Amino acid sequence: MNYNIVKVTSKGQMTIPHLIRKKLNIKKDDSLIVYLQNDEIRIKKLSVVEPLGDNDPIWKFAGTLADEPDVAENHDKYLVMEEKKYLEYKKDE
Repeated sequence: MNYNIVKVTSKGQMTIPHLIRKKLNIKKDDSLIVYLQNDEIRIKKLSVVEPLGDNDPIWKFAGTLADEPDVAENHDKYLVMEEKKYLEYKKDE
C-alpha cells in the first residue's frame, strides 16, 4: 500500500495527491463523502445519479406491480398523496 503525506491548511483544506485523483477520476467540482471511522478519516467519491426524464422508459413499468394501474401516468400525484400520508403520520406521533 502506498502512502502519501499531505498537509492541512489553516482552513482545514488538503490536496488529494494526483495519482489518487487520477485513479478515482476525481475532477474539479466533484463531490466527496467525508466521514470518521474509529480514528480514521475516510473519503469516498460520490457517484452522481442523473434524474430521470419524463420520457424515460422506466415510467412505462412504474406501478405495474402496484395496486394502482395508472402510476406511470400519475406518478407525481401519487407522490404527493404519499407525502401527505407521511406528514399526517408524523404529526400524530
